[in-house]
Amino acid sequence: MHDQNKYLTKYVLRYCRNFMTDEERLTCDYFLFKDGYTQNHPKTQFIKEEHGLTPKIEEAIDAIFETKTKEQFYKEMVERIVKNHNSDLNRCPKCNEVARTDTAKQCRFCFHDWH
Repeated sequence: MHDQNKYLTKYVLRYCRNFMTDEERLTCDYFLFKDGYTQNHPKTQFIKEEHGLTPKIEEAIDAIFETKTKEQFYKEMVERIVKNHNSDLNRCPKCNEVARTDTAKQCRFCFHDWH
């Protein structure tokens, strides 16, 4: 048995950034930055500037997560996107699972092919 939420969350993070609010997108970028690089990594400053992660924004994001976990944040964001944009997600027409990518035409779960 697979964890549908895990696959759906990965799909939304990778292919649905255009459905995220500015705050959600910035928070996701912050998590990617925080999980991927140490403070003294050579690319740290470049990435912070590219994503607009000022110390003030980082503090505001950290304050939000004093009451909420990263998993709760992702869950709420994915639920909102699915509720508002479900018809825009690439889902298998047979089993309704989310496809591997936004252009895939074969289900990785039931192997249905809709080419």
